[in-house]
Amino acid sequence: MDMSKNTMIAIMQDMLVALYGKETAMQVMTAKPAPRTGLPIPPRENMKLLLDHKEPMYMPMGSDCVAIMPDVVRERTPDNKSGEDWFGVHWTFGETGGAPIVKPGTEICHDVTRWREAVKIPDLDGIDWETSAKDIEPFYHPDKMTSFWVMNGPFERLHSIIGIEDAFIAFLEEPDAVHDYMEFITEFKIKLLEKMIDHYKIDIILFHDDWGSGQNGFFSIPVFEEFIYPYMKRIVQYVKGRGVYFDLHSDGKIENYIPYVVDMGCDMWNPAQCCNDLGKIKKMYGKQLVISGGMDDYYLDSPKITEEELRQYVRDKIDLLAPGGGFLPKPNPKTLKSSMIMQDELMKYTKDYYGVYK
Repeated sequence: MDMSKNTMIAIMQDMLVALYGKETAMQVMTAKPAPRTGLPIPPRENMKLLLDHKEPMYMPMGSDCVAIMPDVVRERTPDNKSGEDWFGVHWTFGETGGAPIVKPGTEICHDVTRWREAVKIPDLDGIDWETSAKDIEPFYHPDKMTSFWVMNGPFERLHSIIGIEDAFIAFLEEPDAVHDYMEFITEFKIKLLEKMIDHYKIDIILFHDDWGSGQNGFFSIPVFEEFIYPYMKRIVQYVKGRGVYFDLHSDGKIENYIPYVVDMGCDMWNPAQCCNDLGKIKKMYGKQLVISGGMDDYYLDSPKITEEELRQYVRDKIDLLAPGGGFLPKPNPKTLKSSMIMQDELMKYTKDYYGVYK
């Protein structure tokens, strides 16, 4: 199996190195978790229940999906380090976060009215999709869903080209140019998704577009309604029309946009950071939107937190977000010790949570 063909391997490795250091990261990457035995149905079928907004037969886990990003999809550099992507944007590796960022000061355009002159338009018809599809075959698992990641949604791609400050200004000062760009990038993404769904065995599209900070969303509701919602809805509806589930990755406190996320047709939202009122979202939309993540409160890595407090945290979050289904729990502390405790409690506390898995 050529690991370089699936860019997700490099992405996950770099994030773990940033969190835990190289030696520990390698141990985590190569460790084989104890298999769950006695499952009434395979994880793939259980995930389908979850994503169809039914109660699963047992608690789904993040490991029930295989994450894939083919190396021919050049939204960032294939090695997750430095270099140009297929739009001509230059990335550099951020050691602290374990992920590439647009190299400061290298934005290829600062005038949104001239974005077409600045970018390289990728030729999706020129990619050897058939060979890539064969390269990805070894990564599929017969009992797990495949989650294909698509980076740099419409807003992320815009600010990768012109810079985030100029992107915010453009919404206010050059709305026609922003709509011109949004029309292009929406059609480009739909064509990319068409190529991917045609050639790979895709169960879920995990689509990245961050819309907020830890304090609030980036956009007023009128701006979101005009420039984000209609274009994203077209993308989501294309994916859903192809029989593929849609998992929206959007960081930050974006709770004000969740009604629109549901209306778009998104099946799942991650990482559902705890700066959002997840209990309220569960109560209002728990039968329409799966909350994926939901375990990243800042105090989980406090040196003063005890093992019992970590375990109680897991139990409380499960009791808040898991009743009836609609929750894919993913503990996300930044220390390995806290992570191991929380994962252990998650397995123990949810073993027969839905009353079927004994």
